[in-house]
Amino acid sequence: MKHFLRIFCVFSTLLCAFHPANAQSKVGYINFEQLVTLMPESAAASTQLEAYRKSFNDQASTIAADIESKSNILQQSRSTMSDEARMASEQQIQILSQQLQQLQSTAQQSVRAKADELRAPIVAKAKAAIAAAAADGGYTLVLNISENDVIVGSPNDNLLSATKAKLGIQ
Repeated sequence: MKHFLRIFCVFSTLLCAFHPANAQSKVGYINFEQLVTLMPESAAASTQLEAYRKSFNDQASTIAADIESKSNILQQSRSTMSDEARMASEQQIQILSQQLQQLQSTAQQSVRAKADELRAPIVAKAKAAIAAAAADGGYTLVLNISENDVIVGSPNDNLLSATKAKLGIQ
């Protein structure tokens, strides 16, 4: 029993020593993706990204049309072509198909990189505004609820309105 009492006293002392007396954390939440979407910079970035994507799509459409045209000519002229001409035509189509695949792969990587490049300053601005709104409200922790909803939470702890005000968004 004495041993148990000593352990209890030591544990209680340690618990009191490591537990701050009046430190309370104020937790807020925000839908980060919704905030970023509402920012005017997002619309401009989206327009730029779509134009960038369209340039790749236009190139791919040109190559695909060339493949289709060469395939149609090959199908129509196959019976009258020499073996060398037919093989050369098939090789051209194969090369164009490889170019199209390469372009599509490059386009996906380039568009993803461009999206990240365009989004970075928007995200930085949003994070700075959230930090300012959190500081103004005395929040020590802000959770991003973009992918999960808050099950229980006070609407007063939702920092979306305060952050929108910091950004000048209606």
